[in-house]
Amino acid sequence: MIAYKLMNQDFTTHNGFKWEIGKKETIDIPGAELCSNQVFHAYKSPELAVLFNPIHAYYRDPILIKIECDIVADDGLKIGSKWQKPIELIPLPEITARERTVFAILCAKSISHLLDAPIEQWDDWANSYLNDSNSPDARAADAAANAAAYANAAYAAANAAYAARAAYAAANAAYAARAAVAAYAAAAVSIPDFDALYKSVSNYIRR
Repeated sequence: MIAYKLMNQDFTTHNGFKWEIGKKETIDIPGAELCSNQVFHAYKSPELAVLFNPIHAYYRDPILIKIECDIVADDGLKIGSKWQKPIELIPLPEITARERTVFAILCAKSISHLLDAPIEQWDDWANSYLNDSNSPDARAADAAANAAAYANAAYAAANAAYAARAAYAAANAAYAARAAVAAYAAAAVSIPDFDALYKSVSNYIRR
């Protein structure tokens, strides 16, 4: 399978692991648990790699590599592989503030059913933002924060044990992380296809 992997500028990843274009790397450790030394990590699309970077590896100045790999684990956000082979360096996709915000809103909306009652003020704002093609990017930071807050509320309803983790990310990371944390929260309640959800962003951007 073709997938996408973020790295530091020197082609290193977690714990300084060094990659080379064209060289296949394999993990022989038993198991297939994500966020462990049992697998290598990657993403199904370049856009998801960029969107989730602030809440995953958080590379400060990443490069993006197209890879070949197998898939032994998949949590909806990232995949895990027993082997990966870097193919080529490709450009990072440019994702605007408005695109991040729309993605965060769509993720939050996808899990809004977990709340005991709707948050009408948020719903009114979110629907207005999605349908207003003239919404300036200057509003995006507030928009992302509101979307993340809504997602955190639903996340807490679904799994209180992890609520603090999402709240910590929203409170302590940059704007981009606030936008992405809504997606991270949604993953806990099984949004099946984040790539498809991101592709729907363009439908709102064109309005």
